[in-house]
Amino acid sequence: MKWLSFFKQSAVFAMGGLLVAMSSIAQSDEVYYENQVAVLLYHHISETDTSTVTITPQAFRDQLEYLQHKGYHFIDMPAFQRYMKGEGVPSNAVLVTFDDSYKSIAEQALPVMQTLHIPAVNFVITQDLDGPFSSKLPSLNEEDVARMSASGIDIECHSNRLHRKHDGNAPFLTTRLSEEGRSESEEEYRGRIENDTKVCADRLGRVTGRTVNAYAYPFGSFNQMAIEGIRKAGMEYGFTVVPEVATRADNEMLIPRINAGSPGITPQTLHNTIVRQAVDPYKAADYVPLRDTFAELGGVVIRNDSGQVSLHYGDKRWILETGKGIVTSDGIDRRLGHPLIKKGMKLWIHLNDLEAITGFEIIYQPNKGRYGIRETPMRLIHS
Repeated sequence: MKWLSFFKQSAVFAMGGLLVAMSSIAQSDEVYYENQVAVLLYHHISETDTSTVTITPQAFRDQLEYLQHKGYHFIDMPAFQRYMKGEGVPSNAVLVTFDDSYKSIAEQALPVMQTLHIPAVNFVITQDLDGPFSSKLPSLNEEDVARMSASGIDIECHSNRLHRKHDGNAPFLTTRLSEEGRSESEEEYRGRIENDTKVCADRLGRVTGRTVNAYAYPFGSFNQMAIEGIRKAGMEYGFTVVPEVATRADNEMLIPRINAGSPGITPQTLHNTIVRQAVDPYKAADYVPLRDTFAELGGVVIRNDSGQVSLHYGDKRWILETGKGIVTSDGIDRRLGHPLIKKGMKLWIHLNDLEAITGFEIIYQPNKGRYGIRETPMRLIHS
């Protein structure tokens, strides 16, 4: 009987090893992007509730398992912040984030992430900690936040009392409020934003025993004065809802995030979206074909018989001439770094000059095989 028992145990261990090996083989080692991070955004996880920012626990699990299977590497907030300061990250790096402090994050999302060993960031509205059942959807309380923090989930700010809209339309974060017919001054406005952020960070710091230094803008709305107030309160990183991948060159206060938490976003759809948004972080500025590149950006190039070239983008217009490094707009000439040249039947422009002309941050998206306009402002331009 002992030999039979030993045989059964050996078979179980062998099968377990086989399953581990098969799992390892099934994991993709394909590199979709390097030296950048896809920051994913979720809100509410529910079996029964429906909204544009709600998915089921099974859909959430399916997404994460699929990304793991495809070879994505999930990182935590400290690793992301070290990356922004110059350290490396694995290829296909992903950071999971949640907004709005819903109770479902602790009850539905946390068990899935613990099972899959996936870290995350939870941006908390501290006002809701005092009345978790006073809002339409139940919110986290302090015990929930402390438990999530102890489990390794990073806890950061989503404001204290600014996650609301004035007259149901204007976000409190970006609106100067009026009282008795008098609008806030710039100083009062900045002070309100700074104080609210300090209240949020201080309370979360007391609950978790950790430093809080990141902020997700309520409703994804922000302006320069709000950013200044938030920074003055000690925040080093700000997260937007611009659907792009994050790169080290981005402004730390304008980090983009890709929405993953809406119904209809299948695991394959999410994977495809991430891959399409990947950029070439080592883009070497050089000459590019003018007509093709500008068309990829959404513009039109027209060349007349005299050799004059005009670029049209919406209601904007710029004029260039072959062999000259000058651009004319609204009757004003500006010198460029390089001349517009002709090779064969095509006109070629230096990428740096095209950026200078349009004011766009132009990126190359290798998985699309095309150029695009970067919405997220870069640190070197906007710091």
